[in-house]
Amino acid sequence: MGTSTNYKAPTSPQWKKLKGKVTRLTGQGSLSSTSRKEIVRDYVNVNYGSSRGTTNRGRAARRRAAQSVAQSIGGFFSSVASEGFQKAFEDAGLGSLEGKTVSEIAHSLLDHLGGPSNTLDEADARTALCDLMDEILNDADGPEDVEEVMEMRTHGVALDNLLRRFFGYYIYEQFCKDFYGQLVANIGNKEAAESIDEIRDYVCEALKEATGDQEISQIDWDGSQGQQIVEEILQETLEVFSE
Repeated sequence: MGTSTNYKAPTSPQWKKLKGKVTRLTGQGSLSSTSRKEIVRDYVNVNYGSSRGTTNRGRAARRRAAQSVAQSIGGFFSSVASEGFQKAFEDAGLGSLEGKTVSEIAHSLLDHLGGPSNTLDEADARTALCDLMDEILNDADGPEDVEEVMEMRTHGVALDNLLRRFFGYYIYEQFCKDFYGQLVANIGNKEAAESIDEIRDYVCEALKEATGDQEISQIDWDGSQGQQIVEEILQETLEVFSE
């Protein structure tokens, strides 16, 4: 959970208004579905600029950190689609799957796909990828299970959904960083944890439905085509929370 004590959230009027709303709604006890939607909607609008063309420099930086990791995810799964997971894993310089535990495979993928963590936004993107890996490998017991799970996500709809989930975890991590300390100060540790869990549940639930059906192995994920696809999926993800 992104809760760095060195992080200073913005202080714009929009942020101050949002902070007041978060305090008010979470202070009422368990969040209603309407409250969860309202908090996340306002957070996305202020933090990322959900409408096209509304990103300022800070919003663009937050988008860019997640987009970079998303392109890496797309590129890797493109290789899985054309070569199979084992070959894609080896071609990425991660060695053989033989003898590796699920945890070791996950950590190798995290290091390969997660990129640097020189900024707080990059660290959040890396944590979001870790959350995603935990989700998709939750029931895997060995390399064969990992291979099967990964290869199931190589068609358009499955990858689209995977990237949406990644962006959802990223939004959640950043929300925690921005507001968890405030919630603890206002309503205590137990209630803050419950409120954060409710926000996470809402984000995950809102992104269950996926669209898109592209042949991912034919996409140049490292170039402008991959960048455009990732931007479109990110934009669609943000708009899910803006309605």
